Amino acid sequence: MKLIKYLITLCLILNLNYSIDLPHQKLTYPALTLNIPDVNKFSLQNGLKVYFLQDSSLPIIKMSLFVKGGSFIDNKQLTGLSSLLASIQRDGGNSKMTPSQLDQYLEERGATISTNSGDMTNGASLKCLSADLKDVMPLYVSTILHPKFNKARFQLQKKLLLESIRRQNDEPKDVLRRKFTKLIYKSHKAGNTPNFKSIQNIKLSHIKLAHSTRFIPNDAQLLVVGDITLKKLKALLNKSFSSWKPTSNSIKIDTTMKLDFKSEKVFIEMDTPQLNIRIGHKSLKISNPDYFPLLIADYILGGGGFNSRLMQRVRTEMGLAYSIYSYIWGDVYYGSMGVYCGTKTSGAVDSISEILKQIDKVRDEKVSQQEFDLAKNSMINQYVFKFSSKYQIINRILYFERKNLPENFMQYYLDSLKKVTIEDVQVAAKKYWKPKSLKILLVGKVSTIKKELETKFGKFTEQKLEKVQ
Repeated sequence: MKLIKYLITLCLILNLNYSIDLPHQKLTYPALTLNIPDVNKFSLQNGLKVYFLQDSSLPIIKMSLFVKGGSFIDNKQLTGLSSLLASIQRDGGNSKMTPSQLDQYLEERGATISTNSGDMTNGASLKCLSADLKDVMPLYVSTILHPKFNKARFQLQKKLLLESIRRQNDEPKDVLRRKFTKLIYKSHKAGNTPNFKSIQNIKLSHIKLAHSTRFIPNDAQLLVVGDITLKKLKALLNKSFSSWKPTSNSIKIDTTMKLDFKSEKVFIEMDTPQLNIRIGHKSLKISNPDYFPLLIADYILGGGGFNSRLMQRVRTEMGLAYSIYSYIWGDVYYGSMGVYCGTKTSGAVDSISEILKQIDKVRDEKVSQQEFDLAKNSMINQYVFKFSSKYQIINRILYFERKNLPENFMQYYLDSLKKVTIEDVQVAAKKYWKPKSLKILLVGKVSTIKKELETKFGKFTEQKLEKVQ
């Protein structure tokens, strides 16, 4: 028996001091790169800019049209107009078919036509088999240029939007997201959300006016990817959009935003089993070179999932939260950066304390080489593999172009990540994380811990939820 124990111990010792070079450890891999295809760019006579890439791997055509519009140009009294326009433009049918006829026709062919809106755009998309393009294209064009804006469908979409507003306080996380966005952006349109009054103010005449002033070809981009030749596409588009006339009324979108770094501590009382926390402030623009080292700092702080400091400390070691993460988001106007944490009410004070401690740490101390290498490599890998199809790549290129960023910004983004050094990370974190300017919002049973909170962090102001009708 003693001999067996001796042999086992000896094997363990030998195993600890003897390593084998395995074949996979000697493998080398080429550096990750973005394979950005050459895009055919041309304009129609009416000024519509077309971006085309032939892809015959599948017999499918995808089109996406973008026009200047979106929530940023909605009048404050009509907040939600862009969203309602997008809903009714497709749902109301067009000059060629009623809503039900259009639904059935597309379903029989496995095709889709959809309309959409964003912060700075309205648009319409098409997906169909290349063999069906000639038949489906007139319906797509008619949806863009000649939507019927069916009155009954308009009233239905309006009721659906009002119902979603009526239920907007059902989920604490939704309340937290909406109210923190408003806390960050204040009176800027990035913080506006539809409300009962603004939706009730919207008439069908507002929808028609918005459509006629936003859908102009010389302010539009059309993305086409699929199984069709350039020659055939040009002929099809020239014929399809020949009646779409340009105008001299180009839409101007104001993206200026004041940098408000006033610290605020706010809570919203809700009877919920979990307390939801958001801590943060405005961040820098995506065009700022410091954005990229700040991305890596964010990954290390809390954006890297289970590899992040916040997850390891607050969830794994302290057992205070199931969900916790940090984020940074930038745009051509200023974005935001912050931390989300969901915890039990009794754990809120300790959770906030640790979050603030970890923010200070990423600002004041150089990150480890291991953390830096993991974060940087992960960010590069995520960015490259985020765009796995040609359509996704070109769509992203157009997104940057609509934001008035350089044509090569997609490659610049990747190159900028690769250039970040470990020293850059702390410099950026120190410069842009502003602990004395943080906005803190709590949603939950805050009244039960308010005294403890204010003893630790200072006065919290209660914000009442708007009444739902």
